[in-house]
Amino acid sequence: MTEKKWPHKEAIRITHILDTLPDDIRYPVNVEQVALELTPQFNDDPITRVQSERFKGVEGALLPNPADGGWGILYNSEITHPGRLRFTLAHELGHY
Repeated sequence: MTEKKWPHKEAIRITHILDTLPDDIRYPVNVEQVALELTPQFNDDPITRVQSERFKGVEGALLPNPADGGWGILYNSEITHPGRLRFTLAHELGHY
């Protein structure tokens, strides 16, 4: 039987991994790296793509990636502020 995944437990697990990093690497969080490198450790259908796209009226989206059965985070290529981009990526990772 497969262990049930709980979002708050997964977030805590990721935080514990990040907390092992030195502060100059830990902050600001590289959300793309977290999504691509850590989700495969926890799930059979990991995030396999983080990519910018031209969107009108949408900041980001979490979508199935039919190429490999995983998930993709797409974000608006017009986001220029690094903090806003990290927020958008983290928001979509939260949906995952």
